[in-house]
Amino acid sequence: MYNIKKLIISSLALTAFLFSGCEKQYHCKCTNPGGQFIVFSKRSSKSQAKQKCKDYYNSNYGNVPMSETFCEVK
Repeated sequence: MYNIKKLIISSLALTAFLFSGCEKQYHCKCTNPGGQFIVFSKRSSKSQAKQKCKDYYNSNYGNVPMSETFCEVK
């Protein structure tokens, strides 16, 4: 009985640890002919960070014709 409890507790702890890695620190880096710069850092899932970076690009550089700037999550 004691071993089963210990196994269940260990399994739950391992599962919680593995799922805590889903949120990491992501940086939205923009690059233009002048170089690279980090616009912001976000602790979230990669898809959320990509969306926020895309929104940043659209609101700041999306209207510029022939823009040489692009932004991506690293």
